Amino acid sequence: MCYIRFWVSCQFSSCCCCSATYVREFLGRTFSKSSPATTFSQVFSRFVVVWYIAVFYPSVPNTPFYASMIIAWSISEITRYVHYVLLILKTKSSLVEWARYSLFYVLYPIGAGSEWVLIFKSLPLAKERFGIVGYIVNVVFLVIWPPSLAFLMSHLHRQRRRHVKGKGKAAETSKKEL
Repeated sequence: MCYIRFWVSCQFSSCCCCSATYVREFLGRTFSKSSPATTFSQVFSRFVVVWYIAVFYPSVPNTPFYASMIIAWSISEITRYVHYVLLILKTKSSLVEWARYSLFYVLYPIGAGSEWVLIFKSLPLAKERFGIVGYIVNVVFLVIWPPSLAFLMSHLHRQRRRHVKGKGKAAETSKKEL
């Protein structure tokens, strides 16, 4: 358990730095052809956990759920950015393309499920620190998490169909995403 606390404290500062860059990414996507709703959902969930839950309730991230969330986020982001780099270099990799549009079936439920558990674990602390208002805010987050996950999963499933199965449209669509 001591190792998890050390790992979480090291990862927390990294998460804060990385999550701050999502604001720029959100703005970049908002003014491009990407859906602002999907981008907002992804960015919002990370901000809630990193900048709200972990900051106001520092004991909550000291669980394996924080570690599983960080691992799921990391694998997802590494795959996505390797895919983007290959697009910039005008290089194709079937394996990276498949990973980019398939790993979310496993990674998103792990990541979002871990986020949900962390928010759930913060409920008593929210009530203690902010009263009933803090408790209700966290309950609202818990209620919107599953529909948000379903929304993101359906969006990614549509992308997967377009990119992995429809090989002719994959290159054209991928260029638009940049």
